Amino acid sequence: MGKLWKGLSSIAIVLILFIFLFVMNENQMVVPWFGHVTLFEDTAFGSTYLPYFLFWGSGLCLLLLGTFLIGIWLIPSNKDSLLLKEKNGELKIERKALENFVRQTLQREVLIEDASIKVKINKKAVTVKISGKMRQVPALPEHTRYLIETIKKGFEQLFGIKEQITVKVVLKDYRQSQKAATKNRVE
Repeated sequence: MGKLWKGLSSIAIVLILFIFLFVMNENQMVVPWFGHVTLFEDTAFGSTYLPYFLFWGSGLCLLLLGTFLIGIWLIPSNKDSLLLKEKNGELKIERKALENFVRQTLQREVLIEDASIKVKINKKAVTVKISGKMRQVPALPEHTRYLIETIKKGFEQLFGIKEQITVKVVLKDYRQSQKAATKNRVE
């Protein structure tokens, strides 16, 4: 579940919870420890059955909505594996396998050193984030595009992933790390 869906459903549930709390407050006379309210005394149905129904029905709905709210927040939005179903069978690809594939691809490239790789698998997309120190390479944009295309083609051809694949490469400046190493500690 996305953050937007969780946020909107949480707001809706909180509003519904307030409505049920007001209903329970209005019908608290059916339970002796809440006190008495003189609302439905003019009709026979209203004074005997309706308050019980409204009070306990609201209590049950409060309990169910509270459980649903907790369930919404506990359901993870990211998965640890990707399940590909074909007519011959199923293939389950773990997130670690995708990370190792990207790591193997990076070892053949001269673009990044000390890379950290994070793979997120959602229902409709696979996102790969690579961050690391930039090496001194001529034609940096072309190397970056080639790396992204290599990873995308590898996911499509080797693993058969048909979902949307997004690759983000974050390069840290190599000159900053060299300046920090040569800076004097005492001035």
